[in-house]
Amino acid sequence: ASASTASSKRRQARPCFGGFVNAAVKRQYAHAGRFDGPEVIFIKRVLQRGLPEPVRAAITARLFEEHAGAEEATVAQELYMDLAQLRAMVRAGMEVGGHGADHVWLDSLSRADQTHEIERTAAFLARVHGHRPAGWVMCYPFGAYNADTLDLLPDAGCALGLTTRVDLVPDLRAPFELARLDTNDLPFSGDAPVSQWTRLAASVGTPA
Repeated sequence: ASASTASSKRRQARPCFGGFVNAAVKRQYAHAGRFDGPEVIFIKRVLQRGLPEPVRAAITARLFEEHAGAEEATVAQELYMDLAQLRAMVRAGMEVGGHGADHVWLDSLSRADQTHEIERTAAFLARVHGHRPAGWVMCYPFGAYNADTLDLLPDAGCALGLTTRVDLVPDLRAPFELARLDTNDLPFSGDAPVSQWTRLAASVGTPA
């Protein structure tokens, strides 16, 4: 029965996928990123948002089944922190912020759906902290946000928002549109040369 269901899903996905992925869509999504080439970015983007959600779900489920070789819950337990571990980090003085409940592109959601997504994020942080946090930080999934996001976050108790724009932050005049550095922008070892960001942070100037 499961094989028949999977086959049926593939048949349903094939015409939708084939009708969607045309030259215009490739031009839209097949652009090299900072760390990936255009082919990889294209696959990421159509599976993140470019294809209809049911098709994306069917394809990613099949890929997970073929390549992970384990139940999703098992893989998640091995790779990600659980609630007890997050609470231990908070007790040790570390900051735990929000990254969305479903890790979706916020700018693709309606205002009502964004409200729900942000509220679920704040509710999860309340479970981590033991109370509804005030002044928490939101790191936008995929760096995606819009005017609705900026309008809704303060009412949810959020104080800062991190984009994917690569830069240092000289001031807090735009607290919900802050630049940040990726871990790949920083040295990987203690004996690595001093990075440009360390030099810039120690100087008066900021990156161009």
